[in-house]
Amino acid sequence: LSFTSFEYSDMKLSKGTVTAKDTIDISVTVRNTGSYDGAEIVQLYYRDEISSVMQPVIQLCGFEKVEIKTGKTFDKLLSLYMTNLDLMVGRNIADTPKPKKGNDIDVVVPRTRKYYEKALSFMSQVPTVRSLTDYTRLMMCLYSAIISNEHKTIRNFDYSIDCLDINKILYSMEKEVSFGILQKSKSMFNFSDIYSTDAATFVLLVIMLTMIKNEEVKDNY
Repeated sequence: LSFTSFEYSDMKLSKGTVTAKDTIDISVTVRNTGSYDGAEIVQLYYRDEISSVMQPVIQLCGFEKVEIKTGKTFDKLLSLYMTNLDLMVGRNIADTPKPKKGNDIDVVVPRTRKYYEKALSFMSQVPTVRSLTDYTRLMMCLYSAIISNEHKTIRNFDYSIDCLDINKILYSMEKEVSFGILQKSKSMFNFSDIYSTDAATFVLLVIMLTMIKNEEVKDNY
């Protein structure tokens, strides 16, 4: 039972056709169109139209409960999530040195800069579980190196899952500050309102880090 209403739109598939061995990413925009904040269980069903044996008319293959404030959409929360991680990480990534005039020596791009820019490339894509996982792992491995370096500029980092200490990351997030007018600092995140976009970032990060740690993704770029 909900005291608000939701609207579904802009459903997208990563592939038009798939084989039995393929995987497919599906995204949809869910908007709270009512007057109250609320929760919606987004459900995905499929129908097998060519099976040689009797199948149900439709089958539930996945669901996810999402908390959405009135007038907000879940895709915007994902975009804000990615932006918030970028704000924490980007300011401590070493810049690529500018070549000196008349110097023919190739400029060496810092390893952290190369991987940070790779992570940023995911922000221009339609968010999927795979892209969010890759983005989160890159950003949080970089952020872990920043924490270890006392929030100073980093040029190298560890990409292994072993470096991801969820408790240490979340504790550091609570201490993050941003600078506004006249360089006055303030807390970057406010977790007191459980329906706030800041809280959504916190929850999404916990979910993504738990997935990464449990799946033990060991591939390297």
